[in-house]
Amino acid sequence: MPTDFEQLRFSLGQWFRIRELQCSKITRQPSYKIHEIKIKKKNDNALVECKNGAVIRKIIGYAHIPQEYTTEVNEFNRKYLTPYLNYHRPCFFAETVIDKKGKERKKYCYENMMTPYEKFKSLARSEQYLKKGITLEDLQAQADSMSDNEAAERLQSGRETLFKTVFERKA
Repeated sequence: MPTDFEQLRFSLGQWFRIRELQCSKITRQPSYKIHEIKIKKKNDNALVECKNGAVIRKIIGYAHIPQEYTTEVNEFNRKYLTPYLNYHRPCFFAETVIDKKGKERKKYCYENMMTPYEKFKSLARSEQYLKKGITLEDLQAQADSMSDNEAAERLQSGRETLFKTVFERKA
């Protein structure tokens, strides 16, 4: 059975780097000096939602799309948006650099600018992350099926078709 002292050490250790934690022999009351640190684990969902919101809003806009058009929006995402984002739209990928003071900084170099598919290919043993039945050759064929400009034009025509469907079907 853990003592109060051990429980305190465990609960503080999850959030802080404990410099000194002592228990008085006379009063049995723990005294501690803690050093607050920044949590390295960021909320990945918040980062993803923020980026997705920026990308989606830039392409689709801020207009309200009624719920009855969700199938059309999902089809647009599957047919046009996702292939464009994964195979044709380059992104910066951060490189972590530790400065003289030991602080981690993110550095965005042009050498690290690539599409998500190119980044995936650059990983060591990337084939192990693929679903069964999908190969890197299949993905490469999909990426090579059209140029970046053709994919952007296809995305824009799909977007126009979606907006005509959503905003002009008021009968």
